[in-house]
Amino acid sequence: MRFFYSLLLLFCFHSVLAQLPTGFVQRQVTGKLNPTTLTFSPNGRLFVVEKDGRIREIINDVLAPDPFLTLSTIDTNNERGLSGLCFHPDFPQTPYGYVYYTVKNQNRNRLSRFRVSNGVADPQSETILMEFDPLPGTIHNAGGLKFGPDRKLYVATGDGTNAPAAQQLTSLLGKILRLNEDGSIPTDNPFVNQLAPPYSAIYALGLRNPFAMDIDPVTGRILVGDVGGSNFEEINEIKAGQNYGWPLIEGPQTNQVAPERYADPIYSYRHDPGCAVTGVAFYNPATIRFPDEYKGSIFFSDYCSGTISILNPTTGKLTSTFLTKIDRALSIATSPDGYLYYIARGGLGSGSQQDNTSTWNGSLHKVSFFDSGRPYISSQSSGKLVPVSESVTFDVEAIGQKPLTYQWCRNGTPINGANQRNYTLSIPTLSDNGATFSCVVSNGLGTTTSTNIPLQVVQAQRPVARVRQPATNTTYRGGDLILFVGDALTVNQQPLTNAKMTWWIDFHHDGHIHPALDPVTGVNAGSYRVPRVGETATSVWYRVHLLVTDVSGLTSETYVDVKPELASVTIGSSLTGVRVYLDGEPKDANVTFNAVVGMLRRLETKPYLASSDGFRKFLGWGNGQNAPLITYEVPAGGGKLEMQYEPQPSSSGNGLWGEYYKNTDELSGIPTLSRADETIDFDWAQSEPAPEIGSDKFTVRWTGKVVAPITDTYSFFTETDDGARLWVNNKLLIDHWTYQPSREWLGQIDLVEGQLYDIRMEYFENEGYANAHLLWSSPQFERAIISKTQLLNDKVITSTQPETERSLAVFPIPAHDQLAVRYVAIATGNAQLEITDLLGRLIYERPVRFTIGQNEYKIESSNWPAGLYQINLKSADQPALYRRVLIR
Repeated sequence: MRFFYSLLLLFCFHSVLAQLPTGFVQRQVTGKLNPTTLTFSPNGRLFVVEKDGRIREIINDVLAPDPFLTLSTIDTNNERGLSGLCFHPDFPQTPYGYVYYTVKNQNRNRLSRFRVSNGVADPQSETILMEFDPLPGTIHNAGGLKFGPDRKLYVATGDGTNAPAAQQLTSLLGKILRLNEDGSIPTDNPFVNQLAPPYSAIYALGLRNPFAMDIDPVTGRILVGDVGGSNFEEINEIKAGQNYGWPLIEGPQTNQVAPERYADPIYSYRHDPGCAVTGVAFYNPATIRFPDEYKGSIFFSDYCSGTISILNPTTGKLTSTFLTKIDRALSIATSPDGYLYYIARGGLGSGSQQDNTSTWNGSLHKVSFFDSGRPYISSQSSGKLVPVSESVTFDVEAIGQKPLTYQWCRNGTPINGANQRNYTLSIPTLSDNGATFSCVVSNGLGTTTSTNIPLQVVQAQRPVARVRQPATNTTYRGGDLILFVGDALTVNQQPLTNAKMTWWIDFHHDGHIHPALDPVTGVNAGSYRVPRVGETATSVWYRVHLLVTDVSGLTSETYVDVKPELASVTIGSSLTGVRVYLDGEPKDANVTFNAVVGMLRRLETKPYLASSDGFRKFLGWGNGQNAPLITYEVPAGGGKLEMQYEPQPSSSGNGLWGEYYKNTDELSGIPTLSRADETIDFDWAQSEPAPEIGSDKFTVRWTGKVVAPITDTYSFFTETDDGARLWVNNKLLIDHWTYQPSREWLGQIDLVEGQLYDIRMEYFENEGYANAHLLWSSPQFERAIISKTQLLNDKVITSTQPETERSLAVFPIPAHDQLAVRYVAIATGNAQLEITDLLGRLIYERPVRFTIGQNEYKIESSNWPAGLYQINLKSADQPALYRRVLIR
């Protein structure tokens, strides 16, 4: 028991530092928990969920001795385990509890329902409601469960380290799901008509690790705390069908390209000192116990900063910090009778702040409003076990009207001079064994006394823990096996028999810690396999801990750090506009990143690249891997990947025909200016398109054809200040003909490779800033300005090369069933007559003979698709001649 006493000592140290607003008090309800979350049933019963599969009930603020439910099929590796619990909205009349956990030996999370009988859950009554996607990593599991006022079950799933899956409607990872009470899918889900089960359960997407979730019992608002990556923590209001951006956007959107139906978080904050939003709770209980200004507020906790803060639900702005110095703040919940409960996960290795794991000393706390001013002891030390002559300190934390006075007592008798918040016994002897210590706290309004703290003193010396392997300065690569070997010694470095050895490994990332290997007791050696997927940062390391406990209960702990071997990798390209997705996060090409050697990184790019001079097809990464999506093992010493592309046949377009109208919001009559615009990519700001148009109150109509380079579903974007309308293939895709700041709008349509489609964009500018842009994208290429090569109009027909003495003519223009090619020759000779489409594909060819003067060749064209074609007359002894013809 010595080890647990030392843990509780450290807990009290942290409690002493905790701060609450005036009038609020807190106390520890229970300790020695292995907690992941807490929840209240609809009839007010309080439950704490433990990682290893136990659900513990708290009855009248006392931990029940027997678990409410114990699950044996739990995978507890790293952050896996039992992480979600809620109850049917009619509980206990409808006696069902719902749980979310990682299934042992199946590498996936599961949602199940259990029947509650005689006050406890029947472990044999499990009904599996949903099995989730296989997990590439052991972190980012999420697992929040809540029933909403609509009586639907909302389930939060993490991305499992497969970040791109959060954006995919063919994956359940990184989502909020919405289900009926029996696990079936509601008919009014946002994607129910688009997706087949189970994916039609998706209610919202684009989340990384939505660990915390709460639903306001008054307004029905759904809030999720999404644990961020490198930069931001988010609190998101979840709405049907919305996309919260991960991994394309982390935190509020700045200059990133937003996915469809994107929503910014209602509140976000950068890391340092925070690192993980782990709890969210509305304060709207049936019984209000806090002051009026707290009603309707949102409480949220951060794991690293150890705080609970308050958010204004209307403005989305931070109101204040409510509670500080929590030892690894985790889940929070509001009780129906108006109290706030929270979990402190706590540290492990003798309570050191650097250590943390899933077991042994998590604690549950209750916050009340108590403004009488009388002394109130919110926390105190528990029993102590020390060897002879090792000093021991006892602590209390008290609040109340100041000044507060303290008097420590031994066996009920005051100790002379012991009048501080803590008392230290410097050199305990065996005569102190069995003594009890307490503290009387007083002010002008009253007195209160702590419970007795027993002291055990033993005639022994602390053991010595020694890690023999891994050695100091050992490094690791992804996939390596970390071997650990150790022993227990006396202070004289002699082997210590009958000592209990306990090992665990923590994975450190920046200022916070993930459990890697849960505690293993009773062995002097073992091993741990380093995952090859998971956390991608380089500010990481493993800490191998050894705790030894001798027969008297005295403990000693040591550890060895194993640091990563790092390498630098560059993903290069000689082209501009190339985008690569590194583990799902968009990066521009020529990016260099540091990584742990041996880790598997996910690299992805689009199959095609849209650029100002046409389309290019992706060929490979330059390392023998040619698919657009690859798994890349970081090599020792690093390396460089050079992204390779090949040009696709060019359509050699000539842009759109623009008709500009001055001082009107109507597009009629004779335009003030007509011209060919190669692209629609204008930032006029407060200047003018042309002097005769002016800078304000003008309209433009662009018309022509657009050529589809590939068969796909295309997204067309207009970005304008002010209004815009867009038709493609005579279908109105965008209609926002209104005053507006620069805004982007989206419309989609299916197009076929090589086909020409009518396109028309209309635009008006009122006053001030003016811009107009026309872009497109598809699942196979990134968003880009539609280039000149893909746009054409029949108002101006030019050739790709200079004509020779204008001796080649084509008529009629436009043509339909037949066209004629006329060539005026100055000598007799032979030539090849070829006709190609806009993608450079040969449509027609024949050898021809010409004589001096006019030569004419008839060509049947009734079966050719409508579009623009190029006529090529190639002679061996003369420059080639070119003309274009439009077929309707």
